[in-house]
Amino acid sequence: MLLPAMGEIPYEARRMYLCIDEYRNGEITGRFFSAFEPEAFTFCSLLALMRYIDNLLDRTMMTQRYEERRTLMKVPVTGAPAKPREEWKTFHCPTAKLATFCLNIQFRQNATWQGEVTWLEQKQSSFFRSSLELFRMIDDVLLYHA
Repeated sequence: MLLPAMGEIPYEARRMYLCIDEYRNGEITGRFFSAFEPEAFTFCSLLALMRYIDNLLDRTMMTQRYEERRTLMKVPVTGAPAKPREEWKTFHCPTAKLATFCLNIQFRQNATWQGEVTWLEQKQSSFFRSSLELFRMIDDVLLYHA
C-alpha cells in the first residue's frame, strides 16, 4: 500500500471542517469536510464522527499514530490510501446551522489527538491536547453560545 509522503500533502489540505447543524440532548449532528473526500461525511453521533476522523487520519497519513491502537480484538484499517483532491485549492469553507469549526490535527500521541481548533463564526482559536478536550470545547460553544 503506497501512502503519500508528508511533503506531498499541502498544508491547506490538512484543514478539516466540522459543521454542527443540530444539538439535541447533548448529541451533535452535522457534516464533516476534508480535502481527501469528494463528499461531506454526515454524522448523527459523536462516536461515528470520531471513528470517521481517526480512519481518515490513518488512510491519509496526515498524522501518524505514535503507538498501535489498543483493542479487544484486531481491527483492520479500512479503505484505500487517500490523496488530496485537486479541488482543495478552490475549496470554500462550508457553513453550519449552529457552529462551524476548522480542525487541524497535528499529532496523535497517547492514543488521542493534539492540534488546534478554530470556531469560525467568532474567529477564536485554541489548542487541544486530546480528543476529549476538543469535544468539550465544542460542547461549551454549543451549550453557551449557539
